Amino acid sequence: MTPFWVSALDSSPHQRRHSASQGRKTCEMRKIPTSVWISGVNWRIRRVSDKHPKLEDATGHCCYRTQTIFLDKSYPTPTLWAVLTHELLHAISWGYHELDLTEETPVNAVAGELMNIARQLKILE
Repeated sequence: MTPFWVSALDSSPHQRRHSASQGRKTCEMRKIPTSVWISGVNWRIRRVSDKHPKLEDATGHCCYRTQTIFLDKSYPTPTLWAVLTHELLHAISWGYHELDLTEETPVNAVAGELMNIARQLKILE
């Protein structure tokens, strides 16, 4: 099931064509990275089947024990960027325990705002 904050982030085909025709790289063209450093720890990012045991009916999962973020590869890249942003916030929270971003509601809110900022700065469209 797609979280409400992910579905709101997907752009329409018209928006994607318009951005691409202007020569800007859209989030669909940017590859999902395979790793990222957070607080001195190298977090792996794995695109896995929706049947992977870590996902349990979710679009993504942040595993603190292995420092791995799992993403459901059946979703399109723009959606995966939104899910990755959400899971990265959990990973950041792990590195900075005082942030306490373990509850889904504040993480969803911050992830949505970060995606909006990325669009405004033309990082993602």
